[in-house]
Amino acid sequence: MNSRSFFTSLFEPRAIAFIGASTSPAKWGFNILHHLFRGGYEGPVYAVNAKGGDWFGRPMYRNLANAPGSADLAVIVVPKEKVADALRDCGAAGISAAVVITAGFGETGVPGQALEEEVLRVARACGIRMVGPNTMGIYSAYPRRIRAPWPAALRCFAPSVDRQTSSSRKPSTRWLTSRGFCFPSPRSGAGVSASLRRAEAWES
Repeated sequence: MNSRSFFTSLFEPRAIAFIGASTSPAKWGFNILHHLFRGGYEGPVYAVNAKGGDWFGRPMYRNLANAPGSADLAVIVVPKEKVADALRDCGAAGISAAVVITAGFGETGVPGQALEEEVLRVARACGIRMVGPNTMGIYSAYPRRIRAPWPAALRCFAPSVDRQTSSSRKPSTRWLTSRGFCFPSPRSGAGVSASLRRAEAWES
């Protein structure tokens, strides 16, 4: 089990497992991974795709168990029905922090809420804490390691911004980043906030 704290693993991961990598530019599994590389993340990224293959010259592993190294953080971008299994794989690999991009949970009503509760049960059983589900990702300007899915060239300013990060709220971020602004301290988009609560993020 990873002995690092949740927030250290979340904002300063030594390696990232990206579960649900895609070579299709129309999919989140491509766009977020692209911005992760474009933003200059310094550590290893283990891209996982059930079909294997490569991601523009980088290997994609059929499952997390085939990755050649360990990871502190998992970014999960698989269909909602597969999120629980992805978390189980993360637990088996000793990953204790996850960002679940996938939508279709509590924000959709009763059926989605039931699925969200299952995912949360699995995460707790595996010792994993999550950002999300249904989040746009996380951002850390220090130590300049994670920018997904944020643009690479940004100017930092002092205030921090706390906001729910469903796609309906993305225009405010687009307005700020189009003018070259960023947030100097690590921040996460809580999404549905199934595991991580905003108060905890601010206390970090």
